Amino acid sequence: LYFRRLNKQISQYSDYSGVKRIYTLGQRGGHYYFGPEGIDSEDPFSSPPGTKYLQPPSALDEILSDRKTRVVGPFEDEYGRFVSCFSPVISRDGEDVLMVVGVDIPEKQWNEEVYSVKLKPLGITLILLILIYFGFHLS
Repeated sequence: LYFRRLNKQISQYSDYSGVKRIYTLGQRGGHYYFGPEGIDSEDPFSSPPGTKYLQPPSALDEILSDRKTRVVGPFEDEYGRFVSCFSPVISRDGEDVLMVVGVDIPEKQWNEEVYSVKLKPLGITLILLILIYFGFHLS
């Protein structure tokens, strides 16, 4: 019951936000396993619940110990190269980390977005410099 409800909520948020790769991870016996996720089951990045995460980033261990959200990457795992954000879900009494929520952005998409953010101010600055240059030379 809880699994289905959580899976539905994550899927709905994924659809609403446009973030395609939202998933949960749990730790058992020193290994990480995938739980409910917002990734369509037909997507090659989808992992059925209970799938062992074979190459998790080492930051997951740090998140469990210090309970702080982290952005990690780019790093490579069995699914490809990503920049990911991981955040712990802590129990109501504050004693336990119940799971970790992860959001992945493929490295290529991350680089394109960073480039685009850098390019806009550079373009605006260039236009302003051209206007100032011609403004002084035409007067």
